[in-house]
Amino acid sequence: MKYLAINIRDQIHVLNNSDGLESLIENKIPYKIIGRVCTEECNTKCHHYRAGTCPCKTMKDIEGKFIHVFTNN
Repeated sequence: MKYLAINIRDQIHVLNNSDGLESLIENKIPYKIIGRVCTEECNTKCHHYRAGTCPCKTMKDIEGKFIHVFTNN
């Protein structure tokens, strides 16, 4: 299952790509998909982290948790 970072009313929510997204569409809630959330731990064991080449952007979700998001920008 993929998790997506989604902007809803200028707040970042993390939803799965099936149930969560479908409920937004069904309820006609305006949203923008930011990108796919990285589910790997980015720490000193992560190759991308050590090399300084991590392609993710660090963001805070609505609960205040830090997440890494693969974005197109």
